[in-house]
Amino acid sequence: MKEHLKMAARSAAKAILALVVLGGGVAEAASIVVSPTDRGWYGRSTGHDPSNENFLVGKCCGQIHRNFFSFDLTGIEGTVTRAFLKFETGPNVVFDGTDATTAFRLRKYEGDAAALLDGSAGFDGYKGLRDRDSAFYGSKNVETPGTTGVMPDVRVSLNRGLADLNSMLGQTLILGGHTRGPGFLWGFSSATDSVKLVLEVDTSTSEVVVTPLPPSAALLASAALVFGALGWRRRRQNLAA
Repeated sequence: MKEHLKMAARSAAKAILALVVLGGGVAEAASIVVSPTDRGWYGRSTGHDPSNENFLVGKCCGQIHRNFFSFDLTGIEGTVTRAFLKFETGPNVVFDGTDATTAFRLRKYEGDAAALLDGSAGFDGYKGLRDRDSAFYGSKNVETPGTTGVMPDVRVSLNRGLADLNSMLGQTLILGGHTRGPGFLWGFSSATDSVKLVLEVDTSTSEVVVTPLPPSAALLASAALVFGALGWRRRRQNLAA
């Protein structure tokens, strides 16, 4: 009889554990690719021509260039867990540098977006593309042979700016790029070149769900408590004896 009661208690406990479910939602990840709505460059002295989608950056033609990329993040929901900017350039795109590598860096542009895109931002737009007080998104050392050559494909991780990127979901994000060191990148780039913002988005829920016990499980729980109490009382009596 005692063994029967013990087995019943163990079965009740297992049933309770099986019925009480604690957990978050099932992870759901999506990869989203966003093309720029606009792109271009600002020279220190020449400004930006809206009809020119070339995204040259660095020292060229007697001045320093900084580029920009505008992305519409409307409709994107969830949490971005990973992001990168991908450049798949064609055979006519070139770079020029005197170092083994040219450092390319990206920051968020927080100036007048409309003025930047229509070419009227002037020197303020140029400065804003390298505002050290704005969010830093990422950088990439691009390998160059030190002379003019075909521009390689480049992928820049944006994971440094994930917190700011998530705050920009549903809005327009503009990234400003600049180089450190001599030379330039993406010379003669055109509208046919592929520039993509790639986002890995987690759309799962984080809410903890507790499944209520049905009436039958409630009875099993009560039985388990009774059996547990009897066992405790029996052990106590044996110790006293």
